[in-house]
Amino acid sequence: MRAAVALGEDPLGPGHPRLGEPTTNPGTIPGGQQTDLVPDAARLTVDLRTVPGTDVPAVKSALLGPWSAARSTN
Repeated sequence: MRAAVALGEDPLGPGHPRLGEPTTNPGTIPGGQQTDLVPDAARLTVDLRTVPGTDVPAVKSALLGPWSAARSTN
């Protein structure tokens, strides 16, 4: 969950004068079988909206960074 929250904390690059900044929204996080069991896996769906001039490789790195950190702590 910390990695999902981190998606909204870092800017994804410069904004556009008329369209604003790129945005992310962690939409769905399915995983597990029941409330009192820690799931062995989960999946996160992210809605990403870029604007003209967005550096796509930098955005990819920004999005994958928190997940890499989360995986290394397990």
